Amino acid sequence: MHRFPLTLAIIATVVGAVPATAATTNDRSIGTFHSPSGNVRCTINAQRVVCTTIQKPRIAARIRAGKKAESRPPLTIPPGSNLPYGQTTTVGRFSCSSSTSGVRCRDRQTGHAFLISRQGAKLLPAAVTAKKPVTKTSGGSSGTDRRLSSCAAVRSAGLGPYVRGVDPEYYWYRDADHDGTVCE
Repeated sequence: MHRFPLTLAIIATVVGAVPATAATTNDRSIGTFHSPSGNVRCTINAQRVVCTTIQKPRIAARIRAGKKAESRPPLTIPPGSNLPYGQTTTVGRFSCSSSTSGVRCRDRQTGHAFLISRQGAKLLPAAVTAKKPVTKTSGGSSGTDRRLSSCAAVRSAGLGPYVRGVDPEYYWYRDADHDGTVCE
């Protein structure tokens, strides 16, 4: 009869030993993460976001609060949690999205961003990445802008531009110059 309280004490001790801070793939505010391929690793906090590639050629990019995106020498970042394709993590003013074309990180206040992948790091100016606030209508689904008849309508509504592999809205419109951005 005395073993029952002892068993509960042991279970409580073991359960209490499991770290409560372990991130899951549903966590929207992962501090350190990697792409599903494992080639891109990033760390994100309220002051900056830095990503680096693991395979050669090794490259890195970062954005500091209020600054433009910049290339930098590669550094060592632990793997962290997996950020599945199509998912986004946000910490403060920064957000990073994982896609099959790489990891795109953006300062949501200034619009400055970068896309990092096996092919390299592409620094994106604010004009290409900044999104204006939008009032959702019944035509828009969660997390996307409402669908309009043309890019001219998108621009006049203050929406866009949309980047291939990052924004679902990209696939709604024609990319006439094949640069990976529509409604620019």
